[in-house]
Amino acid sequence: MLENILYAPLQLPSGLSASAESLLQGLLERDVSKRLGQDLDIEELKDHPFFAFINWDDLVARR
Repeated sequence: MLENILYAPLQLPSGLSASAESLLQGLLERDVSKRLGQDLDIEELKDHPFFAFINWDDLVARR
């Protein structure tokens, strides 16, 4: 199992949107230096197309 986690190609379920697939691939990137959110922290995640319809200010304010 560990070998699969470390070396097997990522297999995502079919039917995901392109933005969902991109988000998961970025979050599950094995190379930490290339992982989504590594460089710009949370802002890089918030700016991802998957979250395009989220108003982060409203979410923080719980509106």
